[in-house]
Amino acid sequence: MFYKDEILARLANGEDAQAIADDLAKTLNDAIQEHLDTKAANEKKSVKADRIGFIMNDILDFMEDYYPELYDPELRDFDKNELLDFVEDAVEETKKVRSVLSEIDGAIDELIKASKAPVEKKCKPKSNDPIADFLKDYVNN
Repeated sequence: MFYKDEILARLANGEDAQAIADDLAKTLNDAIQEHLDTKAANEKKSVKADRIGFIMNDILDFMEDYYPELYDPELRDFDKNELLDFVEDAVEETKKVRSVLSEIDGAIDELIKASKAPVEKKCKPKSNDPIADFLKDYVNN
């Protein structure tokens, strides 16, 4: 913020008036842009909150019509901004979980690539008649 005393002090210290004016203009332009960005973000959030409010009311209408045993009229008393905040938090948490799952999937793929193929063991028959060998070893004992 620029105050008269600050400007006078800067002039007294030998700072050029145009440099002070340029600094003031830059600060003002930055503040205007920040205000416009905040206003746009708030308008976007308002539109999203309205939309989620409509969606929630549609869901509640559906519940009331088709699942009256689950429907509670008190559910209609919701704050659409709180609901939007909840959904956006859930989306962020979902992104984190998906990222972790993707890393785990990549690690599993690497482990599979690094592992050796299973070794197949073959049994050597004692004679040319494996059934007789089996009966002799497991049944007749």
